[in-house]
Amino acid sequence: MESYSIGRVFSRMVELVKDNLAPVGVFLIVTQVVVVVVSYVLGGQLMAQIGSSLSSTDPFERLAMFRSPAYWALVFVPLLITAFSMSGAMHGLLRTSSGHAASLGECTQAALNKFLPMLGLIVLWYIAITIGFLLIIVPGIILITMWCVAQPALVGENVGVFGSFGRSRTLTKGSRLLILVTLLIVSIAIYAVAAIVMAIFVGGAIFGGDPAATLSLTGNPLYLLVSLITGTAMNFFISAILVSIYRELRLVHGEGDGANHLVDVFR
Repeated sequence: MESYSIGRVFSRMVELVKDNLAPVGVFLIVTQVVVVVVSYVLGGQLMAQIGSSLSSTDPFERLAMFRSPAYWALVFVPLLITAFSMSGAMHGLLRTSSGHAASLGECTQAALNKFLPMLGLIVLWYIAITIGFLLIIVPGIILITMWCVAQPALVGENVGVFGSFGRSRTLTKGSRLLILVTLLIVSIAIYAVAAIVMAIFVGGAIFGGDPAATLSLTGNPLYLLVSLITGTAMNFFISAILVSIYRELRLVHGEGDGANHLVDVFR
């Protein structure tokens, strides 16, 4: 039986990214464009509301932002688009892993088919992880590691939302420490590069801790362009590393690398 190999996971991730610049890359760019457009439109509306509330002496008026439909749309629309984009990206990456050619149309169709289950999975994942981090952080880290391949399992095995959590828990058993190291390396690399790119092209306003200053950037064309590029890249690499870990865990558990099973799923 094979042992979990971090090197093999990263090698496979690079291969997945290289082989899926189209259609997965194109699919993610399209979905990220939607996020950028929504942020631009709603961010402008919210900035106008914030400007009027700051001139008021009424303390309750200063909280008007949290009563604004634009604010809550900025919170939830990206979540909806994330569920859609992750479903389509996972499908494309898994289909390529099975030896099939993926297409933009197939990624879109899979995103539509898996949208609601993926949305439910992401919402439940966020709630559980948040509670876990509130309980002295460690439980949250354990849950992240234990459920890290729930998304590819949902798309690749058609096991349902709760079945995906259970499937991920089974696959990660015995390899969770190495998986945690893998996720830490990827997270640090991705967010460090994104932060550097933002700092170079946009400036330090986004890191200043001022929500109004950060929100004001949504009207900056350069910020929107950089957001489009970094958002697409982050989603691509996150999807690729999760699929790579999923395939590695199937290999570790004597199920091959997942390719044979996925052939049946995508027929």
